[in-house]
Amino acid sequence: MDKSAGPLYQYYRCDSCGFIYLDHKPSISDYEDSGFYQTSENRFKKLLSPLVGVFTHLRFRYLKKYSKTAGKVVDIGCGRGRFLNVAKNNGWKVFGIEPNKRSASYAKEQFKIELLHGGLEDCKAKDEFDAVTLWHVLEHFPTPTKVIRRASGLLKKGGILVIAVPNIKSLQGSIGRERWYHLDPPRHLSHFSPELLTKMIEKNGLKVEAIHHFSTEYNFVGMVQTLQNRIQNSPNFIFNFLKRNKAALPTNALAWALGFVSSGVVAVLSPLLLLLSVFEAMARMGGTITVVARKK
Repeated sequence: MDKSAGPLYQYYRCDSCGFIYLDHKPSISDYEDSGFYQTSENRFKKLLSPLVGVFTHLRFRYLKKYSKTAGKVVDIGCGRGRFLNVAKNNGWKVFGIEPNKRSASYAKEQFKIELLHGGLEDCKAKDEFDAVTLWHVLEHFPTPTKVIRRASGLLKKGGILVIAVPNIKSLQGSIGRERWYHLDPPRHLSHFSPELLTKMIEKNGLKVEAIHHFSTEYNFVGMVQTLQNRIQNSPNFIFNFLKRNKAALPTNALAWALGFVSSGVVAVLSPLLLLLSVFEAMARMGGTITVVARKK
């Protein structure tokens, strides 16, 4: 395997509940070296900006669908504040929690978002919000039950909790196994099945109302990159190449050649892979899930 594949990590499964976790504390470099969590702008990000805008509005649809009126929402791990900006422009009062200083500063300066630069444990609010959202954030916590409990405590009675995470029981997860795109060690510390996440949520004073298995933002990309990962040895080659993430790109000519050849293969197969990502969602085996729950 090309050394760009990086170190090996081992996930563990709880025998009693099926929870899958990684016994590792990520460093800042773990996030920066991945390319996915970079906060700086580059040409690729600028080209994708209109598409990111579409995805952000699709996220907001969950608030519109499950909340009768605009209220107050907190986004845990709000990043650069794009989702909260859309919510604000649609009449919501917004608040963000973001540990990354650069992202927090961008949200404040660019979108005038009120936020807490810090962790969830630093937020002292209680029974204050009509909606709490975690968009692909929960998998980064080693103790997700504590996060869900705290999120529930932030909600008013009747408020909604929206959690989006990778689905460890997805079709693409079964295809990719240790090379599944959304496995993403060492950054993803926790992985969930729909059943397990439902139990975690409902043990903390909420009732799950819906589990959505299709994400335009994540599922097709996950299927494409997972298949490529299965047929060559440089993880997430397409993603890292487009992001110019040099630390994760191949270090020898053969690996580069295999990366480009496999990219051509998945490009040819992309219509089929799109259909497959739709099928896995219809079969309730989506690559990612979005769970909506309401506080009792």
